Amino acid sequence: VILLTRDIRDTLVSYYHQVATRNHEFSGTLSAFIRDERFGALKLALFYKAWHDGQQLPAHLVLIRYEDMRADMANAVRAMLPLLKMEDVSADLIAQAVDAGGFDRMRQVEQSGAHSFQGLNQPDADINAARVRKGKVGGYRDDLTPADLAYIDDVVAQVGVPRAWVYYPLEITP
Repeated sequence: VILLTRDIRDTLVSYYHQVATRNHEFSGTLSAFIRDERFGALKLALFYKAWHDGQQLPAHLVLIRYEDMRADMANAVRAMLPLLKMEDVSADLIAQAVDAGGFDRMRQVEQSGAHSFQGLNQPDADINAARVRKGKVGGYRDDLTPADLAYIDDVVAQVGVPRAWVYYPLEITP
């Protein structure tokens, strides 16, 4: 299993934009969203807690952080290769894959409307409706209020998920 995680605060902001702007399944504010039983912080913290507590259940688990991928995608890809039994992939091929799947390239494809899967095409969409929105690590700081951050901290503490599984340290934020 390759488990891709992201700082819970950035995940909540990104998920809010998907659910509210792209899918139109939620009509409230971001503050209301993070407190919502169906979508909010509690549900996400419980998800992280379940993976943390059950991490020994899959025969092999590779935990990859979104933030680490943004900082060094080639290294993140290399970390996945042993699990995929692809240890002999060349550095050149990894570099090509990273270039082809980079954030800017994904945004171009989405905005061009040329993707074969129509759900990934948003040529005229508001940036907040796009799948490839900002790609910013720590962007939650632009959107969440101090009260929102305190609420998320309280939820994380109540659920008992280790902070290292839900928060990316700001001092090493790429």
